[in-house]
Amino acid sequence: STLTVELSNPTKYRSSYSVLSITSVGPYGISYTRDYQEKERLLHVDLYKPISTVAEWKEIRNDLAGNYQLQNDLDFKNAIDYVILDNFSGILDGNGHTIKNIDLGTSTASLYMFRKVSGTIQNLTVDHLTAISEKGSNTSASFIYDLVNDSVVDHVHIKNSSLKGGTVAGIAKEATNTIIRNSSVSNVKLEVESTRSVANNYAGGLVADISSYGTIENCFVSNITIDATKAKIPYGFGAMIGYIGPQTVLTNVYATGRIDANSPYVGGMIGKASEANHLTNGYSMVAINGSQGYTGGIIGDARGVTLKNVISLGNIYSKNASISPGRVVGEVATSTTINNIYGYKDQLINGYVSDETTDEILLSREQVMDAKVLTDQVKLGDAFAYDELEKGYLPKLYDTNGKT
Repeated sequence: STLTVELSNPTKYRSSYSVLSITSVGPYGISYTRDYQEKERLLHVDLYKPISTVAEWKEIRNDLAGNYQLQNDLDFKNAIDYVILDNFSGILDGNGHTIKNIDLGTSTASLYMFRKVSGTIQNLTVDHLTAISEKGSNTSASFIYDLVNDSVVDHVHIKNSSLKGGTVAGIAKEATNTIIRNSSVSNVKLEVESTRSVANNYAGGLVADISSYGTIENCFVSNITIDATKAKIPYGFGAMIGYIGPQTVLTNVYATGRIDANSPYVGGMIGKASEANHLTNGYSMVAINGSQGYTGGIIGDARGVTLKNVISLGNIYSKNASISPGRVVGEVATSTTINNIYGYKDQLINGYVSDETTDEILLSREQVMDAKVLTDQVKLGDAFAYDELEKGYLPKLYDTNGKT
């Protein structure tokens, strides 16, 4: 038999509800009620509290485990007191809408829109996010400070923003045990500046520091600018991720933009990567202007990384003439596995076109813009759209549902 349930007038907006009792009426009009313990019988359904104004946004703090859905775009210009300070464990569904003109101000403390997220943020665009966290190595600026405990970021796009601090990132300053998919950072400037040698400095277009167990899939960073020339304790500057700890996977990704640094651990995708990480299927066209070692077109320092099916296209320059940056990887540990990696034949390394290679295969411009080469040889895969190669545009990404 089928039981149909009608839900109405919820006092809490959740993704599951306990069924505490069921009453049925028999053929002779005799009713029977069965009682259940809390969480013994669960009804799984996502109910969302609608958000139409900035004032309603602020009410998220009254129920951090709730589900919320935007009904329209929100303009935060001249708004105050809207930061979510505690752990958000519910679902925030942007519903395809945009929050914009978010000025987090200037402070000697870390600045963010969300302090901690262990839930889900999805289908949201953030336009014109600005923050200046100054006068300290241990300050940061980002949309989210910390992603933890099976958190999910899905179809979240940060664009036209500027962030400054000792550690900076477009989406999150820190992440552990998190999934980021179908998300992007575009036209964003990240500036690393610290005045004290207190804490490590990181910068990443998506995340500055993934401690462990991160999954990044079908994500891109476009036209990012990272200025890390004023970092005190550099520990990883990458167009996508500054530093990744163990057990992190990146697949179907690309990055374009520029990084300037006077320090090591600089990469066109990842600044520094430790053991048991995987980076597959992607490309980087990031211009890097550095001065020290551990600098590469894809990864600056790779220790225990599996790297395959990637292309490095951006020019790489070191102010120190005695240092030759890596076309794909700056420093490779013996525990790193490299397979099927590529560089650009006309790529400039320290201002010169060079035929020198380590493990990479060089491709001409014609090959880079040939869909057959990218699919059959490089094996970028069907997560990329190749239909505009003839117009001179590099492949763009589909999302995990096959949509651009």
